[in-house]
Amino acid sequence: AHATLVERDAQLGRNLSAAVAKLQAADQVTVVQADALRWLQSAPALQADLVFIDPPFADGLWQDVLAQLPRHLAADAWLYLESPAGHIPALPAEWLLHREGGTREVRFALYRRATATL
Repeated sequence: AHATLVERDAQLGRNLSAAVAKLQAADQVTVVQADALRWLQSAPALQADLVFIDPPFADGLWQDVLAQLPRHLAADAWLYLESPAGHIPALPAEWLLHREGGTREVRFALYRRATATL
């Protein structure tokens, strides 16, 4: 029903906003130009059903972002996570691997919150 896109790079944020306008999707999509970690720390709690995490690989932000997520997620949330090929970020036990794949450069994985099965 709604997507919030958080992008640190100002130009990429403007590009996302332009795409949202072109698609006439302003009622369904919010573009936030901010550092995602800071935004997660200060944003009001959400109940997101699906979260995509694709941080700049060199910054190693997975653990910090994952620590901020729980208060923003629905009990049955899904998590899509990208990381460098060969690197599997340590996830809290509440995340169960649903599916994974990769290329020579990127590992991608889809997880489901374990609380969804309770």
